[in-house]
Amino acid sequence: MPYAEVYECPLCGRRFERLWALKTHINKKHRHNGKCPVCGRKCKDLSKHAWDRADRCEKHKILFACICRGWKLKSEYSKELYAQGMEAVTIIAYVIAY
Repeated sequence: MPYAEVYECPLCGRRFERLWALKTHINKKHRHNGKCPVCGRKCKDLSKHAWDRADRCEKHKILFACICRGWKLKSEYSKELYAQGMEAVTIIAYVIAY
């Protein structure tokens, strides 16, 4: 039986078959109304807020990885956080029933 990878949103639990779909979902549904969707704190720049807290919180790390553009990162620390966040995105394998 074939297996499929499923990516789960760390904020609401919705599942996606494609990583780009998860990133689009986070950017459209959970992105910013002046508050962080993870902790509820007020912030002006969500990517900076997530970056500041990514070393202490797995959900902030995933949020940072999903909202930032990986190819635009300059510092090695930011690139490392991005890679760790992408690894932390929950991948669930399930059997597709016929």
